[in-house]
Amino acid sequence: MGADFYLRFLGPVQVERDGVPVRGFRSRKALALLGYLSVQDHPIPREHLVGLFWEDKSESQGRANLNWVLSKIKTLLPGCLQTNRHTVQFQRTAMYWLDIDTFRTLEEQRDATSLVAAVELYRGEFLEGLTLNGCAEFEIWLVGERERWRQRIVWALGELVMHQCQCGEYEQAIRFARRSLVMEPWREETHQQVMRLLAWSGQRSAALAQYETCRKLLIEELGVEPSKETREIYDLLLEGEPLPGLPTLVKPAQKPRTVGACPYRGLSAFREEDMPFFFGREDFAERLNEAVRERAKVAVIVGSSGSGKSSVVFAGLLPRLREQGNWLIVNSRPGAQPFQAQAAALLPLLEPDLSETDQLVEIGKLARALSAGDISSTT
Repeated sequence: MGADFYLRFLGPVQVERDGVPVRGFRSRKALALLGYLSVQDHPIPREHLVGLFWEDKSESQGRANLNWVLSKIKTLLPGCLQTNRHTVQFQRTAMYWLDIDTFRTLEEQRDATSLVAAVELYRGEFLEGLTLNGCAEFEIWLVGERERWRQRIVWALGELVMHQCQCGEYEQAIRFARRSLVMEPWREETHQQVMRLLAWSGQRSAALAQYETCRKLLIEELGVEPSKETREIYDLLLEGEPLPGLPTLVKPAQKPRTVGACPYRGLSAFREEDMPFFFGREDFAERLNEAVRERAKVAVIVGSSGSGKSSVVFAGLLPRLREQGNWLIVNSRPGAQPFQAQAAALLPLLEPDLSETDQLVEIGKLARALSAGDISSTT
Protein backbone atom coordinates (compact mmCIF):
# COMPACT_ATOMS: atom_id res chain seq x y z
CA MET A 1 0.00 0.00 0.00
CA GLY A 2 1.21 3.49 -0.84
CA ALA A 3 1.26 6.56 1.35
CA ASP A 4 -1.76 8.81 1.73
CA PHE A 5 0.23 12.05 1.53
CA TYR A 6 3.19 12.98 -0.67
CA LEU A 7 5.43 15.85 0.43
CA ARG A 8 8.04 17.20 -1.98
CA PHE A 9 10.53 19.76 -0.68
CA LEU A 10 13.38 19.38 -3.21
CA GLY A 11 12.14 22.10 -5.53
CA PRO A 12 8.94 24.12 -5.18
CA VAL A 13 6.93 22.72 -2.27
CA GLN A 14 4.26 20.22 -3.34
CA VAL A 15 1.80 18.62 -0.93
CA GLU A 16 -0.53 16.01 -2.41
CA ARG A 17 -3.09 13.49 -1.24
CA ASP A 18 -3.86 10.64 -3.66
CA GLY A 19 -2.34 12.69 -6.48
CA VAL A 20 -4.45 15.76 -5.75
CA PRO A 21 -2.80 18.96 -4.38
CA VAL A 22 -3.75 19.71 -0.79
CA ARG A 23 -5.32 23.15 -0.78
CA GLY A 24 -5.27 25.48 2.19
CA PHE A 25 -1.57 26.28 2.65
CA ARG A 26 -2.07 29.98 2.12
CA SER A 27 0.56 30.87 4.71
CA ARG A 28 4.17 30.80 3.51
CA LYS A 29 5.23 30.38 7.12
CA ALA A 30 3.15 27.21 7.38
CA LEU A 31 5.04 25.71 4.43
CA ALA A 32 8.37 26.98 5.77
CA LEU A 33 7.65 25.51 9.21
CA LEU A 34 6.62 22.19 7.67
CA GLY A 35 9.81 22.08 5.59
CA TYR A 36 11.96 22.98 8.59
CA LEU A 37 10.45 20.27 10.78
CA SER A 38 10.69 17.66 8.02
CA VAL A 39 14.51 17.65 8.03
CA GLN A 40 14.83 17.50 11.82
CA ASP A 41 15.20 14.15 13.55
CA HIS A 42 14.38 15.32 17.07
CA PRO A 43 11.73 17.39 18.90
CA ILE A 44 12.14 21.15 18.45
CA PRO A 45 11.40 23.51 21.38
CA ARG A 46 8.47 25.81 20.74
CA GLU A 47 10.48 28.85 21.83
CA HIS A 48 13.04 28.05 19.12
CA LEU A 49 10.32 27.98 16.47
CA VAL A 50 8.91 31.29 17.76
CA GLY A 51 12.37 32.83 17.45
CA LEU A 52 12.81 31.49 13.91
CA PHE A 53 9.49 32.59 12.48
CA TRP A 54 8.18 35.41 14.71
CA GLU A 55 11.26 37.16 16.02
CA ASP A 56 9.57 40.53 15.53
CA LYS A 57 6.62 39.62 17.78
CA SER A 58 6.24 39.50 21.54
CA GLU A 59 6.64 36.09 23.15
CA SER A 60 2.91 35.72 23.72
CA GLN A 61 1.98 36.83 20.20
CA GLY A 62 4.66 34.60 18.69
CA ARG A 63 3.36 31.60 20.59
CA ALA A 64 -0.19 32.39 19.54
CA ASN A 65 0.87 32.59 15.90
CA LEU A 66 2.77 29.31 16.22
CA ASN A 67 -0.27 27.59 17.75
CA TRP A 68 -2.45 28.81 14.89
CA VAL A 69 -0.04 27.56 12.21
CA LEU A 70 0.40 24.19 13.93
CA SER A 71 -3.37 23.82 14.16
CA LYS A 72 -3.68 24.56 10.44
CA ILE A 73 -1.02 21.99 9.53
CA LYS A 74 -2.66 19.36 11.73
CA THR A 75 -6.00 20.00 10.05
CA LEU A 76 -4.59 19.68 6.52
CA LEU A 77 -2.14 16.86 7.32
CA PRO A 78 -3.60 14.81 10.18
CA GLY A 79 -1.07 12.84 12.18
CA CYS A 80 2.03 14.47 10.70
CA LEU A 81 3.02 16.40 13.83
CA GLN A 82 3.58 15.27 17.39
CA THR A 83 3.21 18.22 19.74
CA ASN A 84 3.12 18.95 23.43
CA ARG A 85 3.34 22.14 25.44
CA HIS A 86 7.07 22.37 24.98
CA THR A 87 8.12 20.75 21.67
CA VAL A 88 7.05 19.95 18.12
CA GLN A 89 8.29 17.07 15.93
CA PHE A 90 7.48 15.77 12.46
CA GLN A 91 6.04 12.25 12.62
CA ARG A 92 7.46 9.85 10.03
CA THR A 93 4.66 7.35 9.49
CA ALA A 94 3.48 5.16 6.62
CA MET A 95 0.87 7.80 5.81
CA TYR A 96 3.55 10.21 4.60
CA TRP A 97 6.04 9.93 1.75
CA LEU A 98 8.82 12.54 1.78
CA ASP A 99 11.15 13.07 -1.16
CA ILE A 100 14.01 13.94 1.21
CA ASP A 101 13.65 10.65 3.09
CA THR A 102 13.50 8.66 -0.15
CA PHE A 103 16.56 10.53 -1.46
CA ARG A 104 18.53 9.59 1.65
CA THR A 105 17.55 5.92 1.36
CA LEU A 106 18.48 5.73 -2.33
CA GLU A 107 21.72 7.63 -1.77
CA GLU A 108 22.83 5.18 0.90
CA GLN A 109 22.47 2.23 -1.50
CA ARG A 110 25.12 3.80 -3.76
CA ASP A 111 24.38 1.66 -6.85
CA ALA A 112 23.76 3.37 -10.18
CA THR A 113 20.06 2.53 -10.40
CA SER A 114 19.40 3.97 -6.94
CA LEU A 115 21.44 7.10 -7.62
CA VAL A 116 19.57 7.74 -10.88
CA ALA A 117 16.31 7.54 -8.96
CA ALA A 118 17.73 9.85 -6.28
CA VAL A 119 18.81 12.59 -8.68
CA GLU A 120 15.42 12.44 -10.41
CA LEU A 121 13.84 13.43 -7.08
CA TYR A 122 15.86 16.65 -7.07
CA ARG A 123 13.59 19.08 -8.94
CA GLY A 124 15.39 22.15 -7.62
CA GLU A 125 16.86 23.64 -4.46
CA PHE A 126 15.33 22.85 -1.09
CA LEU A 127 12.07 24.84 -0.61
CA GLU A 128 12.72 26.57 -3.94
CA GLY A 129 11.19 30.02 -4.26
CA LEU A 130 10.24 30.25 -0.59
CA THR A 131 11.50 33.32 1.29
CA LEU A 132 10.31 34.91 4.53
CA ASN A 133 10.93 38.61 5.00
CA GLY A 134 11.75 39.55 8.59
CA CYS A 135 12.87 36.03 9.54
CA ALA A 136 16.66 36.42 9.45
CA GLU A 137 17.41 33.32 11.54
CA PHE A 138 15.29 31.11 9.29
CA GLU A 139 16.82 32.59 6.13
CA ILE A 140 20.34 31.86 7.42
CA TRP A 141 19.33 28.28 8.19
CA LEU A 142 17.67 27.92 4.77
CA VAL A 143 20.79 29.03 2.89
CA GLY A 144 22.85 26.41 4.71
CA GLU A 145 20.28 23.67 4.17
CA ARG A 146 20.04 24.40 0.45
CA GLU A 147 23.82 24.22 0.16
CA ARG A 148 23.93 20.84 1.93
CA TRP A 149 21.37 19.38 -0.48
CA ARG A 150 23.21 20.87 -3.46
CA GLN A 151 26.42 19.17 -2.35
CA ARG A 152 24.62 15.85 -2.02
CA ILE A 153 23.17 15.99 -5.54
CA VAL A 154 26.53 17.02 -7.02
CA TRP A 155 28.15 14.05 -5.31
CA ALA A 156 25.50 11.66 -6.66
CA LEU A 157 25.89 13.06 -10.17
CA GLY A 158 29.66 12.61 -9.93
CA GLU A 159 29.19 8.96 -9.00
CA LEU A 160 26.88 8.48 -11.99
CA VAL A 161 29.34 10.13 -14.40
CA MET A 162 32.05 7.73 -13.22
CA HIS A 163 29.75 4.72 -13.62
CA GLN A 164 28.68 5.71 -17.14
CA CYS A 165 32.30 6.34 -18.17
CA GLN A 166 33.29 2.87 -16.98
CA CYS A 167 30.44 1.41 -19.02
CA GLY A 168 31.39 3.43 -22.11
CA GLU A 169 28.07 5.28 -22.01
CA TYR A 170 29.50 8.69 -22.79
CA GLU A 171 26.20 10.31 -23.80
CA GLN A 172 24.68 9.46 -20.43
CA ALA A 173 27.84 10.64 -18.69
CA ILE A 174 27.60 13.96 -20.57
CA ARG A 175 23.99 14.35 -19.48
CA PHE A 176 24.84 13.92 -15.81
CA ALA A 177 27.94 16.16 -16.07
CA ARG A 178 25.92 18.93 -17.72
CA ARG A 179 23.36 18.71 -14.96
CA SER A 180 26.16 19.13 -12.43
CA LEU A 181 27.25 22.24 -14.33
CA VAL A 182 23.78 23.71 -13.95
CA MET A 183 24.35 23.72 -10.18
CA GLU A 184 28.06 24.59 -10.27
CA PRO A 185 28.64 26.50 -13.54
CA TRP A 186 31.86 28.02 -12.21
CA ARG A 187 33.52 24.61 -11.71
CA GLU A 188 36.21 24.53 -14.39
CA GLU A 189 37.12 20.89 -13.81
CA THR A 190 33.61 19.83 -14.79
CA HIS A 191 33.85 21.89 -18.00
CA GLN A 192 37.08 20.01 -18.74
CA GLN A 193 35.28 16.75 -18.12
CA VAL A 194 32.47 17.63 -20.52
CA MET A 195 35.02 18.64 -23.18
CA ARG A 196 36.76 15.27 -22.88
CA LEU A 197 33.50 13.31 -22.92
CA LEU A 198 32.27 15.17 -26.01
CA ALA A 199 35.57 14.52 -27.79
CA TRP A 200 35.54 10.82 -26.89
CA SER A 201 31.98 10.52 -28.19
CA GLY A 202 32.99 12.05 -31.54
CA GLN A 203 31.56 15.55 -30.89
CA ARG A 204 34.72 17.61 -31.35
CA SER A 205 32.87 20.77 -32.44
CA ALA A 206 30.65 20.57 -29.37
CA ALA A 207 33.76 20.14 -27.22
CA LEU A 208 35.26 23.33 -28.71
CA ALA A 209 31.97 25.15 -28.06
CA GLN A 210 32.09 23.94 -24.45
CA TYR A 211 35.48 25.62 -24.06
CA GLU A 212 34.01 28.93 -25.27
CA THR A 213 31.12 28.57 -22.83
CA CYS A 214 33.58 27.92 -20.01
CA ARG A 215 35.82 30.83 -20.98
CA LYS A 216 32.94 33.31 -21.24
CA LEU A 217 31.51 32.28 -17.87
CA LEU A 218 34.86 32.48 -16.05
CA ILE A 219 35.59 35.94 -17.46
CA GLU A 220 32.12 37.34 -16.77
CA GLU A 221 31.57 35.78 -13.36
CA LEU A 222 35.07 35.48 -11.86
CA GLY A 223 37.18 37.81 -13.98
CA VAL A 224 39.74 35.09 -14.86
CA GLU A 225 40.83 33.22 -17.98
CA PRO A 226 40.62 29.41 -18.19
CA SER A 227 43.46 27.49 -16.57
CA LYS A 228 46.49 26.09 -18.42
CA GLU A 229 45.02 22.58 -18.35
CA THR A 230 41.74 23.73 -19.92
CA ARG A 231 43.62 25.60 -22.67
CA GLU A 232 45.77 22.53 -23.37
CA ILE A 233 42.63 20.44 -23.93
CA TYR A 234 41.31 23.18 -26.23
CA ASP A 235 44.56 23.31 -28.23
CA LEU A 236 44.52 19.54 -28.76
CA LEU A 237 40.95 19.75 -29.98
CA LEU A 238 41.82 22.56 -32.41
CA GLU A 239 44.74 20.57 -33.81
CA GLY A 240 42.65 17.45 -34.21
CA GLU A 241 44.89 15.53 -31.83
CA PRO A 242 43.47 12.76 -29.61
CA LEU A 243 43.07 13.58 -25.95
CA PRO A 244 45.37 11.52 -23.72
CA GLY A 245 43.85 8.93 -21.40
CA LEU A 246 40.25 8.12 -20.74
CA PRO A 247 37.69 10.70 -19.68
CA THR A 248 38.45 11.38 -16.05
CA LEU A 249 35.98 11.81 -13.29
CA VAL A 250 35.74 15.10 -11.49
CA LYS A 251 33.77 14.69 -8.28
CA PRO A 252 34.14 15.10 -4.53
CA ALA A 253 36.70 12.65 -3.16
CA GLN A 254 34.02 11.21 -0.90
CA LYS A 255 30.41 11.63 -0.06
CA PRO A 256 29.88 14.94 1.79
CA ARG A 257 29.88 14.12 5.46
CA THR A 258 27.00 15.09 7.65
CA VAL A 259 27.93 17.97 9.92
CA GLY A 260 26.13 19.84 12.61
CA ALA A 261 24.95 23.41 12.40
CA CYS A 262 27.69 25.98 11.92
CA PRO A 263 28.56 27.53 15.32
CA TYR A 264 29.48 30.87 13.73
CA ARG A 265 26.70 33.28 14.64
CA GLY A 266 27.71 36.23 12.48
CA LEU A 267 25.77 39.27 13.70
CA SER A 268 23.19 37.13 15.51
CA ALA A 269 23.18 36.67 19.28
CA PHE A 270 24.50 33.46 20.81
CA ARG A 271 21.82 31.03 21.99
CA GLU A 272 21.84 28.73 24.99
CA GLU A 273 22.81 25.77 22.80
CA ASP A 274 25.84 27.78 21.61
CA MET A 275 27.37 27.77 25.10
CA PRO A 276 30.32 25.47 24.08
CA PHE A 277 31.40 28.09 21.51
CA PHE A 278 30.98 31.15 23.74
CA PHE A 279 34.37 32.38 24.94
CA GLY A 280 35.97 35.50 26.37
CA ARG A 281 33.28 36.75 28.76
CA GLU A 282 33.46 34.11 31.46
CA ASP A 283 34.26 36.60 34.25
CA PHE A 284 31.33 38.82 33.40
CA ALA A 285 28.98 35.84 33.06
CA GLU A 286 30.02 34.61 36.50
CA ARG A 287 29.49 38.08 38.05
CA LEU A 288 26.06 38.15 36.46
CA ASN A 289 25.35 34.71 37.87
CA GLU A 290 26.27 35.92 41.37
CA ALA A 291 24.11 39.04 40.97
CA VAL A 292 21.07 36.98 40.00
CA ARG A 293 21.57 34.60 42.94
CA GLU A 294 22.38 37.15 45.63
CA ARG A 295 20.47 40.33 44.82
CA ALA A 296 16.75 40.66 45.44
CA LYS A 297 14.18 40.49 42.67
CA VAL A 298 15.89 41.92 39.60
CA ALA A 299 19.30 42.03 37.92
CA VAL A 300 19.64 44.44 35.00
CA ILE A 301 22.18 44.40 32.16
CA VAL A 302 22.76 47.75 30.50
CA GLY A 303 24.69 48.23 27.28
CA SER A 304 24.52 49.68 23.80
CA SER A 305 22.85 47.80 20.97
CA GLY A 306 25.10 45.05 19.64
CA SER A 307 27.36 44.94 22.69
CA GLY A 308 26.45 41.32 23.45
CA LYS A 309 23.82 41.54 26.20
CA SER A 310 21.65 38.76 24.77
CA SER A 311 24.64 36.52 24.11
CA VAL A 312 25.98 36.73 27.65
CA VAL A 313 22.53 35.99 29.09
CA PHE A 314 21.70 33.01 26.90
CA ALA A 315 25.14 31.44 26.42
CA GLY A 316 26.76 32.64 29.63
CA LEU A 317 24.15 32.96 32.39
CA LEU A 318 21.38 30.45 31.64
CA PRO A 319 23.64 27.36 31.41
CA ARG A 320 25.08 28.27 34.84
CA LEU A 321 21.60 28.61 36.34
CA ARG A 322 20.50 25.28 34.90
CA GLU A 323 23.52 23.58 36.45
CA GLN A 324 22.33 24.76 39.88
CA GLY A 325 19.04 22.96 39.29
CA ASN A 326 16.79 25.21 41.40
CA TRP A 327 15.64 27.72 38.80
CA LEU A 328 12.56 27.97 36.61
CA ILE A 329 13.63 29.71 33.40
CA VAL A 330 11.41 31.35 30.83
CA ASN A 331 12.24 33.62 27.92
CA SER A 332 9.81 36.38 26.93
CA ARG A 333 9.82 39.55 24.85
CA PRO A 334 7.99 42.61 26.25
CA GLY A 335 6.31 43.79 23.06
CA ALA A 336 3.55 46.39 23.27
CA GLN A 337 2.10 44.82 26.47
CA PRO A 338 5.13 43.87 28.59
CA PHE A 339 3.22 42.81 31.73
CA GLN A 340 0.82 40.69 29.70
CA ALA A 341 3.76 39.04 27.92
CA GLN A 342 5.55 38.36 31.20
CA ALA A 343 2.43 36.93 32.78
CA ALA A 344 1.78 34.69 29.75
CA ALA A 345 5.33 33.36 30.00
CA LEU A 346 5.32 32.82 33.77
CA LEU A 347 1.89 31.32 34.38
CA PRO A 348 2.49 27.91 32.69
CA LEU A 349 5.41 27.43 35.10
CA LEU A 350 3.49 28.58 38.15
CA GLU A 351 0.19 26.85 37.36
CA PRO A 352 0.89 24.06 34.84
CA ASP A 353 -2.43 22.24 35.35
CA LEU A 354 -4.81 25.06 34.48
CA SER A 355 -7.11 24.73 31.48
CA GLU A 356 -6.66 27.14 28.59
CA THR A 357 -9.70 29.14 29.68
CA ASP A 358 -8.47 29.42 33.27
CA GLN A 359 -5.02 30.37 32.00
CA LEU A 360 -6.45 33.34 30.11
CA VAL A 361 -8.23 34.53 33.24
CA GLU A 362 -5.19 34.09 35.48
CA ILE A 363 -2.84 35.71 32.96
CA GLY A 364 -4.95 38.86 33.15
CA LYS A 365 -4.87 38.82 36.96
CA LEU A 366 -1.13 38.25 37.07
CA ALA A 367 -0.49 40.99 34.49
CA ARG A 368 -2.44 43.50 36.59
CA ALA A 369 -0.54 42.43 39.72
CA LEU A 370 2.80 42.87 37.98
CA SER A 371 1.75 46.25 36.65
CA ALA A 372 0.81 47.36 40.17
CA GLY A 373 4.14 46.21 41.56
CA ASP A 374 2.65 43.32 43.54
CA ILE A 375 4.96 40.46 42.51
CA SER A 376 4.28 38.32 45.59
CA SER A 377 2.16 36.00 43.42
CA THR A 378 5.24 35.12 41.37
CA THR A 379 7.45 34.11 44.29
